[in-house]
This record gives sequence, structure tokens and C-alpha cells, in this order.
Amino acid sequence: YKKVNDEWVLTRVWSAFAGNRKYQKNEENTSFVKMVFPLMKDSSWNGNAYNSLGAQSYTCTALHTSLKFLKLSFDSCAVVSQKLDSTLISKEEEKEVFAIGIGLVHKRSTYLEDRTSSFDPSVAISKRANYGTDVRMYAIDYGVK
Repeated sequence: YKKVNDEWVLTRVWSAFAGNRKYQKNEENTSFVKMVFPLMKDSSWNGNAYNSLGAQSYTCTALHTSLKFLKLSFDSCAVVSQKLDSTLISKEEEKEVFAIGIGLVHKRSTYLEDRTSSFDPSVAISKRANYGTDVRMYAIDYGVK
């Protein structure tokens, strides 16, 4: 919701469904398969199976790993890499971290680009990027109140 002329207006709609075979999320009328079950490390699936965006390989890169974000600790997490594309002049990466019994606890979306006409490929793109975004979202609390 956002406030427009003293009224609250619905701006974004997200919903989720977890079944026996998959966890699916609908973001603004676009469906994504966030996980498939049983989830196994290094398993891959088409995250765009139910939309028209073209195939996108999602991979479980870590399973049952302990992680700490800010002041919260999670003893069993799954890391799902949704995009990893790197060239000499750009890097695009998206991943989400899900904690068992809680859900999404971290999301990172990175796009970095070196737009200079000459560059040193021996320097990592993260050190020489001069254009892009690096968005990080973290859970700050959870539970039933």
C-alpha cells in the first residue's frame, strides 16, 4: 500500500503456495517456482515454469546450513541461486535464503557493470564496477505475536 491523496492504495500483490511438490510464489501476477520438494543440494529446476519470461534455472546451492543475519541466527537454511551470470564487464546474481519453519530470511539481487572504455580484467568486477545495483533484504524479526 501507499498513501495517495490521504487514501491508502494497493500497489503490490504477492502470494505464496507451498504444496507437496513445490513452493510457488506469485509476484504481481507472475508465478515463480521458488523450491521443489524434496529439496536436495545441487538440485535444479525451472523457476519460470509457470510464466512467460523464458526458462530460468534455479539451483539449491546450500542445504541445512547455519547462517546469521544481523542479530538473528538460523540453524537450518536452504540457499537458492536464481541467477548467476558473469562476464569480463558485468555480473548479475540473485539468491534467496529460506530458514526451515520460517521462510524467506534473506534476498540479494546484484547487477554490476564496468562501463569504462578500458579496464583491468585482473581486478574483480565488484572492485571496478561503476554502474549497477546491489539490493539486500534481511528478516529483522519473526514469530507469532
